[in-house]
Amino acid sequence: MGLETGTYIDSLNASNPVGASDPKSQGDDHIRLLKSTILASFPSITGAMTATHTELNILDGATLSTAELNILDGVTATAAELNILDGVTATAAELNILDGVTATAAELNLMDGVTLTTANINNAALKAAANIFTANQTIQEADPTIWFIDDGAAANNGRWALRITGEQLRFQAWNDAISGSGTFMAVDRTSNVIDTIAFAATDMTQAGNLAVTGDLSMIGTAHSFQTLSTGNALEIGFFGLTITPNMATGKLLSGAHASGASLYTYFDSSDMELVAGTTSTYKYGLVLSPRGSTHGAGEGFHIYARGTLAATIGATGDVVTPNTSAAEIGTKGMEQNIQNASYTLLLTDASKAIYKASGGAGETITIPANASVAFPIGTVIEVINQGGGTLSLAITTDTLTLLGAGSTGTRTISDDGSAVIRKVTATAWVVSGAGVS
Repeated sequence: MGLETGTYIDSLNASNPVGASDPKSQGDDHIRLLKSTILASFPSITGAMTATHTELNILDGATLSTAELNILDGVTATAAELNILDGVTATAAELNILDGVTATAAELNLMDGVTLTTANINNAALKAAANIFTANQTIQEADPTIWFIDDGAAANNGRWALRITGEQLRFQAWNDAISGSGTFMAVDRTSNVIDTIAFAATDMTQAGNLAVTGDLSMIGTAHSFQTLSTGNALEIGFFGLTITPNMATGKLLSGAHASGASLYTYFDSSDMELVAGTTSTYKYGLVLSPRGSTHGAGEGFHIYARGTLAATIGATGDVVTPNTSAAEIGTKGMEQNIQNASYTLLLTDASKAIYKASGGAGETITIPANASVAFPIGTVIEVINQGGGTLSLAITTDTLTLLGAGSTGTRTISDDGSAVIRKVTATAWVVSGAGVS
């Protein structure tokens, strides 16, 4: 008998029925067996199956679980679209990165043919369009550098860099081969305090005002300035120029750098001052007053000592002193002061000759009291009378003594006479000469 038994298709025997030996009455048994095994093997097939054997064979060897296959529930991708995944070796974790991606097919297609590695993509530079950042960006590495490249620049003239190296911020110019550079500005710091900003340039141009609140130091052979604010000092020259700020009148202090300093003024009426001292009492210094200067001592080279004018060298080489000491510098000859009327001596008449050339008699030359005009002890003044009459030589509250006679008081100088007076103490003068009585 060629009738087998079984539950599923794999129980069917393709050799049954065997032929003439099988009774016809078993034919219905064979038909029922086929139906029962097919239904038992495909219990969930409730419609027409359109998949080909090739398509079904793709599942051969699949170990997916029901839960994993259920992920495809609702997938509307076509066979062509699913075939794109053929050969994909990404892991589930890698594919999960796409979870939530809203990119369109067109946007994803931009990656078609891309050969960048993950490292390449992670280091990709921003190009081709303006980029707007809405959050702070950080560049963090050893020796971070931002390059600026001008595609239209001449050879070796278009590559610039903003770089941090050795804890110093540098602005640099590089050649095209990145084999040589020049730093035109370098900034050093200590914590959040800027220590120094160093510039390296052949020429620097400042189009606007330059405000300096601290010391300004420059090393070089020649520098010029058009303006210098009051309260800041300036030091220029081979050894440098040190300027002390916040001084009351902008006086320049002398110091270790003063040796060999070269100072220039480019204004017809502006003084140049080199003074050492405090802001209230400039002890020693030099003032160069050009033609047209409004300096109190006038045009010339003025020397100050302990805040007082000590000497002036004029444009013709004459030396003028304030006559506060008999030992101060004087002229090689005796300067003449012509006075044809009565006249009271001034401090500036020391070492001069008072000359009366006309006017007749009746005029008086008066020596003022020490309390009003303090001539230094040792002061010598000559009085010459050629005015056509006698000339009186008087003194106020101090003493005038005629040498040889010992008499005191007012003296008379005859016409063509000459008297020489000398201060011997704070309130005493002596007089001698031809024609003096």
